[in-house]
Amino acid sequence: SEVSMKERTELLRGTVLFEGLNEEELSFVAGAFVYRSMKAGEFLFREHAVRQRFVVLIEGDVHVTKQVPAGSDVVARLSRGDFLGEGLFLDDSVHSYSAVAASDIRYVELTRERMGFIKRITPHIYYTMVEGITRLLSCSSRFRGAARPKAVRSE
Repeated sequence: SEVSMKERTELLRGTVLFEGLNEEELSFVAGAFVYRSMKAGEFLFREHAVRQRFVVLIEGDVHVTKQVPAGSDVVARLSRGDFLGEGLFLDDSVHSYSAVAASDIRYVELTRERMGFIKRITPHIYYTMVEGITRLLSCSSRFRGAARPKAVRSE
């Protein structure tokens, strides 16, 4: 089932990246997100693939994995309210991790194209989000020593 605008806005409100936005700005950004679902075992993205989307999980679990000589290690487990793909805002070119649905999942995503639209139409909103990501990355060890971090630099 589709996610209501209210649910999308509430989900984003609880995400550190959007805490600098007021109600009107948050609604504008929420409107750019698209609802998606995926079956267990499907990949949101693969290591070394070009970044295409920023995702906030609504339901289900995602495992973030890193290739190692023996196969792949699960470096983080994410669930409702967690996000991944924030490197998209920083112009990083490729994912350094893979993300696979560990169960059936529902999520909202902001594509590279829609993010570009926000940047062009409302640059102050875009840069507020970038500031949130920068703050997050500067105070976070990302994956190292955290069993289930609330926010993960997942690519």
